[in-house]
Amino acid sequence: MTQTNSPSGLTWEDAKASTQAMEKEIVARIPSAEVSAVDQMSTGILFSCSDDRHVWKGGTTVTLVPGVDAEAVVRSLEDSFANDRFDIRTRQDFDGNYEVQLVAPDGEENYLFSRDRGGDTLSIRSTSACFTLPAGVYPGGDF
Repeated sequence: MTQTNSPSGLTWEDAKASTQAMEKEIVARIPSAEVSAVDQMSTGILFSCSDDRHVWKGGTTVTLVPGVDAEAVVRSLEDSFANDRFDIRTRQDFDGNYEVQLVAPDGEENYLFSRDRGGDTLSIRSTSACFTLPAGVYPGGDF
């Protein structure tokens, strides 16, 4: 795949790199003494955000040290973003866990994190800003 800039100047490679960097920033805001392991997906998938534009979706799983309260970590992360560049939305996920969504002012880029079903892990799901794929690049598969 040849890297070609979209009209906005954002390539899928740049969108992926920026989004993964933000996932790492979220993890870095958790005290290291509370983190047992971090598993960032090396690839993600593309979804349409309009007729001719796409977003990159990826994620990171954070395994907490046994005994660390996952919801307290999520709420602490929420507090750490209180005066950041994102709008913050909260809700209960399908499992009843407290969930935080960071949304960029343009509504495109966002990060969703909550306690994962396993109890001692946090799930960070991410969506990049929209970009245009280069001509001839099929949006299916891993990116």
